[in-house]
Amino acid sequence: MLSSPIGTVKLHPIPPWLPPLPLSNLGIDKDTARKKVLELLDASKTEDIMIFTNGSDIPNKGKGAAAIIEKENIIIKKHIPTTSKVTNYETELLGLILAIEAARRVITKRSINGEKLGTIYIFSNNQAAIKKSTNPFIPSTAQYLYLEIFHSIITLKKTTSIQLLWCPGHTGVTGNELADTEAKKAALDPTTSSFELKPSLTKLMQETVTEGIVNPFTEEEILRTKHLKSNPKVLTKEMNKLEKAQSSILNQLRSEHVGLNKYLKRIHLRGDPLCETCNRPESVNHFMTYCRRYKAQQKRMKYNLKKKKIV
Repeated sequence: MLSSPIGTVKLHPIPPWLPPLPLSNLGIDKDTARKKVLELLDASKTEDIMIFTNGSDIPNKGKGAAAIIEKENIIIKKHIPTTSKVTNYETELLGLILAIEAARRVITKRSINGEKLGTIYIFSNNQAAIKKSTNPFIPSTAQYLYLEIFHSIITLKKTTSIQLLWCPGHTGVTGNELADTEAKKAALDPTTSSFELKPSLTKLMQETVTEGIVNPFTEEEILRTKHLKSNPKVLTKEMNKLEKAQSSILNQLRSEHVGLNKYLKRIHLRGDPLCETCNRPESVNHFMTYCRRYKAQQKRMKYNLKKKKIV
């Protein structure tokens, strides 16, 4: 019996006329991002608010999330019960929700005291969580979490300047390290105030298969979809017809040196290797064969390969 409902996903979660929220420091390498964060911290005004968030998933021990505002002595953290079938990505999203709660506390406090409020900066070390929370148009796992973040930020922006930024983890940024420590404490301490996240159907199926309770695919079916058996002679003939640019793309795919999250994570251009749609490592194999977002293209590719008798 589940202690909370399974997280559902809406096909059209928000009105199409709502624009994505602006982002300023994604798409850069880890060292540059760290430098920009430190420069921003040094240049910040007294009235500005710096909120750092983190999520923690300690295998077989617990999960937790935290948000801190060091100069306000605000720490909000939540323990996620081990019964919750959730991913580390979802703990990072919870960290952002806690950051918004921390922001609301500061706004209320300063409003009551008649104090000036500057810009609110929220830092997360998870790029996937930031992207989804600012541009939630493509439906995926944990939609109810990132939609809450998106709508909360829109509401806050009506009266307050607020920015969501990437701060690479474990790079010596004090606020990030403190948030990481508090998230780990929350994960390990069941007495911490808890937050029950909705499990995703994908996560439940993964854990069920891992536990050996059910496996809907035979070994033959898995191998057949994982490695399409090719006809070497026809394949070589078709490859020889390719133009130079097409050959280059093919070589990149074969070597996996492409702009997919798994490779970008490996070369430190991204903090998370997961596919934003499926929440699985975004490898070439996943992209070409399994990703739900490209089912139509995958079907067309397989049809064309069979038509040319390559497979």
